[in-house]
Amino acid sequence: MAMKTVNPTDAYDKQKFVDAMKDFGKLENLLQGVSDSKGNWDPDIRSDIHSLINPLANSYAGLAPDSVIDDTRKAYSEKQNNLIGYAEKNFYSLLSRIKDENLLSLVLSLPLKDVGSSKVKKAVKAISEKRKVAKAAEEGDIQSFVAEKLAKASDWRKQAYFGYSIGNPDYTQRTFQAYAQNAEIDFKKAISDASGNLDSRILSDILIENYKDIDTSTDDGKKLAKAFQLTVAQAAYRSVK
Repeated sequence: MAMKTVNPTDAYDKQKFVDAMKDFGKLENLLQGVSDSKGNWDPDIRSDIHSLINPLANSYAGLAPDSVIDDTRKAYSEKQNNLIGYAEKNFYSLLSRIKDENLLSLVLSLPLKDVGSSKVKKAVKAISEKRKVAKAAEEGDIQSFVAEKLAKASDWRKQAYFGYSIGNPDYTQRTFQAYAQNAEIDFKKAISDASGNLDSRILSDILIENYKDIDTSTDDGKKLAKAFQLTVAQAAYRSVK
């Protein structure tokens, strides 16, 4: 059976959307499989690609890998563009269907700017700080992180740090952990409601304000808008499938 898809002009329909996203995921996996040297000639992968994107034409048996890969890439690009256009038309409808846990993952996966209301700006700054902490820990560059913080600190704080760090080699690590703990507290506070529960409203507002701020008159802006649209579609799919 031919691959199910959606068109950029379609209104949101749950079943059609779920079917399209499911088949797009299959196509993505098949493209990865056939592009790998181990899967270039795999008959099962070729058969699945044929069934999905080209069921009425000749099979891919015997064709050179480049031809199969090229056809699959073209189909992938076409279906991806369809989904992006569909997500652009139904952006707010898809966004409203994303569950809180998927909404948080979505917010943390996209590049953000501190635009919009003061609450949104505060939340984005807290998220940015959490990301900096995670990056420093992952790259093992906590010394640079602490140095950057101290550069903005008061004189007494700098003196206290250097005083305690003399002869205390683990003091940088302890200082970093203190900053990390504060960053996590600020992050949780920024994305939680008065009861301490995840605040879907602020998460949605962060995405909406950042999406509205994208300048689509530039190539970079167009790429960023597409990233937002496709990622929102994927998060909505995880929530409604």
